[in-house]
Amino acid sequence: MRIWGSFYGEPEAAPLFLFFIDISVINAIIFTKNLSDTDVEKRGKSMPKIVDIKLRKEQIMQEAIQVFIEEGYHKTKLHQIAERCNIGRTTIYKYFKNKNDIFNCAINNVFDLLDNDYKIIAARSHASHLDKIKAYIGMILEDCYEKRNTMIMLVDLWLRIKRENNNEYIAKIKDRANEVQKVFEKLLHDGIEEEELKPVNVKSMAFTLFSLVESFVIQVSFADKLSLADSITSVNVLLDGLKV
Repeated sequence: MRIWGSFYGEPEAAPLFLFFIDISVINAIIFTKNLSDTDVEKRGKSMPKIVDIKLRKEQIMQEAIQVFIEEGYHKTKLHQIAERCNIGRTTIYKYFKNKNDIFNCAINNVFDLLDNDYKIIAARSHASHLDKIKAYIGMILEDCYEKRNTMIMLVDLWLRIKRENNNEYIAKIKDRANEVQKVFEKLLHDGIEEEELKPVNVKSMAFTLFSLVESFVIQVSFADKLSLADSITSVNVLLDGLKV
């Protein structure tokens, strides 16, 4: 069941991939780990504070999303994001130009992650096109299961943006989401050309696959008892219907 309905209208892609924003936490750099007690004592307060830039940007983006949800995107001020992050407003400018930059970086992180997933799959020269479709969808579902809490937060953000009629950002998200739908189109087209898949309407089927995953991902964010393995197995049963 598609929760979003036909928000964009057929056959354009819906904003599913807002939900995969990449907030992976990398290990902080512990500069003093291998120093002796004497070394640490000598350095004292003169030792510079090591800041993990990527981690700090991800933290700011995550907190900013929560503020966007609570205050509305247009009403949010940088000082509110800074207060949520327990940093000064000027510190944010070390990482982002403004709140628009924060939002754009969040969206780009999402689609860069998905683009990297596709490159990994496309490099599997011995895999069939159907297997590549299965693998791509499997990676998307895996991302969902790992980031359930963040996905729920992002659903709220998307609804808030929709209510605000923020057409500029709706268009940006739709354009990037359409890029992902084109991945399905390419895999389907190549599979049909090589007679691996049934001769279906490529655009229509790509939209159907996209919509299937969209609905599944939203449900996963609220369902506690679904397992990743069972979910992927269920999707694969449906995809096997594309075999010649």
